[in-house]
Amino acid sequence: MRITRTFPCSVDRRQSAALFRDIGRLIDYASPGGDIAATTADGLDTAAWKDLPPWVRRMSVARRGADIRLELALDPAAPTTGSEQVAGKLGRALEDWFSQAVRPFPRKVFCIGWQKTGTTSLTAALRRLGLLSWHFAPWLIGCRHFHSDPVAAVPDFDSLADYAAVSDLPAAAFYRELDRAFPGSLFVFTDRPLDSWLASVQAHLQTSLAVDGQPHSVDRWAYGQDRPDAAVLRERYLRHRGEVFDYFAGRRDFLALDLGQGNPWHPLCRFLGLPEPSIPFPHHNRGGNPAGTL
Repeated sequence: MRITRTFPCSVDRRQSAALFRDIGRLIDYASPGGDIAATTADGLDTAAWKDLPPWVRRMSVARRGADIRLELALDPAAPTTGSEQVAGKLGRALEDWFSQAVRPFPRKVFCIGWQKTGTTSLTAALRRLGLLSWHFAPWLIGCRHFHSDPVAAVPDFDSLADYAAVSDLPAAAFYRELDRAFPGSLFVFTDRPLDSWLASVQAHLQTSLAVDGQPHSVDRWAYGQDRPDAAVLRERYLRHRGEVFDYFAGRRDFLALDLGQGNPWHPLCRFLGLPEPSIPFPHHNRGGNPAGTL
């Protein structure tokens, strides 16, 4: 039994190869049993990915000419409604990656807001503006799986080179190094009221513990311990915020943006020098409920 979905592909082959590579890395990160995503000549293939229901035997994604094709191999007893829901969720993620028109952009854009400040929403907005964007790159510090420890003494900035924009931890913590590695870049700091952020990040960490039995490696790296309390979380968030504002004080290549205030398209598009779209600004993951890997 199989389900297939086809979507238009708006990125070139070099860009789609980078996306397939990094989607595979995300799948591996979310799979404690080891590397399970295999990159093929024109896509990727995976089985035993923990974010898939047990009745999904295999998932493959491939570029076919100007299209992206998703195929799910299912057990005969797979529930019809559940199968359609899984295919729909995967399809929306793939469309977000592959089906939005990409424009040349002369400068890198780094979202250096801390996790749970709207980095997913900002990534979605940048994609809608035509910037090939990536959110969450744990391999930057050598984390291959959510239970592994960082192994990179020097961040692998070459792994970010294929994208016009990159967001979320761990990249956000390396704004100084990114400023030196990619001169002329633009930096967007997503800000959020402290109490709202604290509730969101606590929900995120609690979900990781409930679902996976342990905090994820990037979270352990970010806070320096397995189960940070509210005081530790507050201190780390405020320290990052203060250091960012000190570092970029008076600079025109820096934008602080609270996505909960007004229409974020106005300051963002003015900062990037891009026309403002007529669609609503995308707001993802509201309420502190972490999304799945895709």
